Amino acid sequence: MTSLIGKIVTKTEVKSSPDAIYDIFAHKPFELITVAPDIFKSLDLIDGLWGVLGCVLSITYIDGGGSHEIRDTIVAIDDAKKTVTYMIIAGDLLSLYTTISATFQAETDSDGKNFVTWTMDYVKLLPTSPEPTSLMDVVVSSVKEIDAKIS
Repeated sequence: MTSLIGKIVTKTEVKSSPDAIYDIFAHKPFELITVAPDIFKSLDLIDGLWGVLGCVLSITYIDGGGSHEIRDTIVAIDDAKKTVTYMIIAGDLLSLYTTISATFQAETDSDGKNFVTWTMDYVKLLPTSPEPTSLMDVVVSSVKEIDAKIS
């Protein structure tokens, strides 16, 4: 039997400081439009304050399959560990998943290399629903674009 619960993790080396990249994803997501305009077409604050626990964002992004709209909320944020977790609460992805969350972490390893790790936890709506690899590709591409612009 195929499990409906899944997790995918991607780790990307970056030249930028973990603090700089974390600041954009955690506290200044409105900058994603400027630093990754080929990916993010709109990003609006629907409720709360930018980068604050519980804020709700409406995002339109482009992937290989076209344009997608989601709403997500920050459900966890830890400045000391440079982690932020987003939960998708509305949008076309919820036709495939009952829940999907993405956790971002920026860090420097013991060798002095900087990394961004994205972890997606999800529950498929149906056994035939695919893993959210296209969404993972979007977030990894956004990290690479941001890194190229701010490093």
